[in-house]
Amino acid sequence: MMDLAADLVESALLKKIDEGNIIAIIFYCKTKLKHRGYTERVERVQVDPPKLNVNFNDGAIIERAIQRRIYADARINRTPPQAAGY
Repeated sequence: MMDLAADLVESALLKKIDEGNIIAIIFYCKTKLKHRGYTERVERVQVDPPKLNVNFNDGAIIERAIQRRIYADARINRTPPQAAGY
């Protein structure tokens, strides 16, 4: 039964190829003609992350930003920062 279905599908594909259906042609090339170079290739380009320059004076600024965020979150959630575990 499976062979019959496979034969029907293959026959329909070959018929579409004979009719010049470009999608069927591309599908056949990608699946049956890989050895001839009909493959898709995905290129990945490695991008280095930007370098961060942090100096010791930034610590106080970062600490204040964290504190502001904690208190802002506490106001939104109506929870005192101490009760929230901060």
